[in-house]
Amino acid sequence: MSEDNLCCNSTDSKIPGELEPSVTVDSFEPLSNEYFTEPAALVKTTKLVHRHKVPEFQPSEISQLHPIHKHLLMRKSLRCRECEHNLSKADFNPSSIKFKIQLTAQHHVPEIRIMSPSTFTLNKETIVTVTLSNPSVFSMSVSLNTIDDESDTDYSSAKVELPKKDLVLAGRDEPSMQMYDESSQADEFKDDPKLIVFRKGNKIGFIVKVTPVVKEGDVKIQFAMKHEFRNTTAAALQSESKEPEIVWLEHKVYMNLGPM
Repeated sequence: MSEDNLCCNSTDSKIPGELEPSVTVDSFEPLSNEYFTEPAALVKTTKLVHRHKVPEFQPSEISQLHPIHKHLLMRKSLRCRECEHNLSKADFNPSSIKFKIQLTAQHHVPEIRIMSPSTFTLNKETIVTVTLSNPSVFSMSVSLNTIDDESDTDYSSAKVELPKKDLVLAGRDEPSMQMYDESSQADEFKDDPKLIVFRKGNKIGFIVKVTPVVKEGDVKIQFAMKHEFRNTTAAALQSESKEPEIVWLEHKVYMNLGPM
């Protein structure tokens, strides 16, 4: 190959001309007979949504489709708890992924939710099932207590009876969350069937008794939640062999259980 052919400033390079505008057509060529005589192969034909996703080519057959670029929806990685190898790396360049220190509250504070709505009656005790989830990888003990010296009493519109014993939650282990056996977990943690409705992985369902004291409006309760917290970041900075210190944190919980 000569040097003239390798030169980017060659005079033989073609300059694209102006694009011709579209012209309105009144008549079309008739369709071939195979469209009327042979069965339609809809399985091999692309849909309109397929063609719109590739506007530059607009393939008409399934065989012409190719994988298209998909934007990264989330960045989440999982590590094995035994060997600490990466199980999944949702990143453009998995070889250079950097794990960020998880310091937000959603990674440490238990999540409490209402499992199902209940029907309430004035001055009548109603059983409400509440779920509690542990976002941490460590097991956690949670204590629920009533608020007696609460100055803001306008929020609460019902009396609540909370579990007297501490609720023990298993640590979050995503790779094996689908493999938990509810019966074996209940025996392991010695759950009281009158209190714990179910236990699955890092999540439990327990019972609270609510007695409304208002005739109309929403049934609202308030209580204090205390839970264990392990500061793994401070332990890692001090010494790798040192166990993280356990600290008890307390939060005020306000729940709207629904209308009367």
